[in-house]
Amino acid sequence: MDIGCYNINVARMLFGAEPVRIESVIHRDAGMGIDILSSAILVFPGGGQSTFTCSTRADNAQRVHIVGTVGRIEFEVPFNPPPDRETRIFVTVDGDPVAANATETIVFPAVDQYTVQARLFAQAVLDDTPVPVPISDAIANMRVIEGILATSPML
Repeated sequence: MDIGCYNINVARMLFGAEPVRIESVIHRDAGMGIDILSSAILVFPGGGQSTFTCSTRADNAQRVHIVGTVGRIEFEVPFNPPPDRETRIFVTVDGDPVAANATETIVFPAVDQYTVQARLFAQAVLDDTPVPVPISDAIANMRVIEGILATSPML
């Protein structure tokens, strides 16, 4: 679940909770046993759902779609944007996302996310302050990964 960890983290962050039910299917490489195509449904308290598919062998495409009752949000290249390219978020409220006049585009400038991450971590160590993302978040994410692995048939 190398790349699936990002999908899990986004869902947990958006719902502000841990999933109460997990269903998944993982196709593994026959020789190496590693996941090459994974899909999961995470059900959160109150009935909210997150579905995702990720693959180490698929075309290099990343998207996050958040669909609500009055609109939707789409994140373009949310997990690993190139450090020399801006990325965008498209917000659509009360309208068809295909209609340009119904969509707001938020543009984020290009940034090397690994440099930012290292700088923030180093600053927290130097200042003896909490790191931006605590270890408890990684542990909670790992619990969901373990749940996905446990519910998946061996394909």
